[in-house]
Amino acid sequence: MIDENSVVTIEYSVKDENGVIIDSSRDKEMLTFRMNEKRFFNKVLAELLGKNKKDYLEIVLNPEDAYGKYDKELIQKVPRKHFGDIVDIKKDMQLQITSGSGTAAVRILDYDNSNVVVDANHPLAGQKIRIEIYIADVK
Repeated sequence: MIDENSVVTIEYSVKDENGVIIDSSRDKEMLTFRMNEKRFFNKVLAELLGKNKKDYLEIVLNPEDAYGKYDKELIQKVPRKHFGDIVDIKKDMQLQITSGSGTAAVRILDYDNSNVVVDANHPLAGQKIRIEIYIADVK
C-alpha cells in the first residue's frame, strides 16, 4: 500500500479538457518517484495514498489544483530590443526569458517591429486536466 515514504512506479496519461493526450508514458519508460519528493500535484499525491500495486486511477484536476487559473496580468508587451539576436520571432513560439524577477517560459502571442506580446501563463492554465494512472509497482 502506498504511503508517504513509498517509491511508486506508474504508467500515466495526461489529457486536456478535450481528451487530447498532452503527456504519456506509453512510448517512454514508466515513471518512478518517491512520494515524499512532492514532484506532482498535491491532489494526485493525495489520491495515490492508500492505493496498491495494479490499481488504476482517473483523477480530474480543476485549474487551481493543476496549472492555476489563467492570469491576464501575465500577458505583457516587451520591447523587441530585449529579444536580442532572435530575428525569427513567430506567433505561438515558446521561449525562456530572463528578467529582474527570474526566468520564465513564455509564448509569443503577437509582435511587430517595436514590441513582442508574451504570455507567461502555463499553456494549460485555466483548464481542467484528466490524469489516468496505472500503479505498476510500490516499494
